[in-house]
Amino acid sequence: MASASAAPARAAAAGPPAAAAAVAAPGAIAMGLAYARNRAKRLYRGLVKLWRFHVSGRHKRRAGGLVLRESETVGEEILLINSRKNPDVWIIPAGTVERGEGLAEAALREVAEEAGVVCGVESGGDLGTFDDDDRLVRTAVYVMRVTEDLGAWENMEFGRKRRWWALDAALKALKDRDRRPLEKYLGRAAPPRGA
Repeated sequence: MASASAAPARAAAAGPPAAAAAVAAPGAIAMGLAYARNRAKRLYRGLVKLWRFHVSGRHKRRAGGLVLRESETVGEEILLINSRKNPDVWIIPAGTVERGEGLAEAALREVAEEAGVVCGVESGGDLGTFDDDDRLVRTAVYVMRVTEDLGAWENMEFGRKRRWWALDAALKALKDRDRRPLEKYLGRAAPPRGA
């Protein structure tokens, strides 16, 4: 009967390449499991998206805010954060509405978490909802004014940035989905798609 330690002993006797392969196998298995887990997550997200779009016809509910302040040099400014997935892309702070939470309440919470500022919603500050059919999300956006700067925000330690922008510069920097609420705030018509 062979002992349990016979396999490593045979690998060592076979020479350095076989011994290295026997030791490297657990790392390769872990990498394979991580890859499989990532593929399973993608498949799950795809199925959820498919369900939302084709079966339920419902978009995911999100809420966010146009966080504004007055500046002596440029007038009104807006606070933007960079995207976690693409740090060169600037977005408005927004996120998923939690169960039992109102839209304005969710917008204030998301702005505090993602941008590190406490705000108040302006009266008449509901800009409406904006659909992103590619991602199947519907975002309610509110105009807000800063009441307190917390000095820290979510994912700050991982390089997420926030920055105050002049409104015209922000229009150029924002991705399309987040540009539409700012255009509505400024009273500008959104350019036609593909133009």
